[in-house]
Amino acid sequence: PMSKSPCGAGVRHGRFRCLVVAALAAWALTGALPGVAEAGTRFSEPAVFDYQADGAFSNAALVVGADGAFYGTAEMGGEHGHGTVFRFVPGEGIRAVHHFKNTEGRAPRAGLLRLADGSLWGVASKGGRNGKGTIFRFTPDDGTLKAVHAFDGVDGEYPLAGLTQARDGWLYGATAGLTDAYAGSAFRIDPASHRFELLHR
Repeated sequence: PMSKSPCGAGVRHGRFRCLVVAALAAWALTGALPGVAEAGTRFSEPAVFDYQADGAFSNAALVVGADGAFYGTAEMGGEHGHGTVFRFVPGEGIRAVHHFKNTEGRAPRAGLLRLADGSLWGVASKGGRNGKGTIFRFTPDDGTLKAVHAFDGVDGEYPLAGLTQARDGWLYGATAGLTDAYAGSAFRIDPASHRFELLHR
């Protein structure tokens, strides 16, 4: 069931983003994403996802990019059926800016994290070189996406939650399960060097 309050503690940037998060929750139930007009004071005409062109099943909150647009992930759909990264501008609609290939990862279920350089980081729950999911970096300026780490089952698999940047600059995250015990793992990755470290399993 949909949460009573889609504008919880994790929602930032005020009412405008709050309404966009609520719009995604509404889309999950109705298949349409309402637009936001007049600085987030009311909903306007809905923007509907096209399965192949835009992707489908967007499960996470949006992040504001350096260009002021909203970015998110769609778990399925797109040109290859493995999900997309999409860009949403109220009044202009939704546009997929990257279509996942299986080698990059597939089924991204978590939201994106924007770093100071404007890059957007996320995780794909499946796919990648080992079929266990990936950590990826998306650059909105040129539309490129790179899988910077492919989980192998020993360091984790099936990452569902988004990444968080700590004061030390590293990005921290967790996976839902390991191949041998499905007990989960905690990890961190350096966004500068792409060095990956397994912290706990």
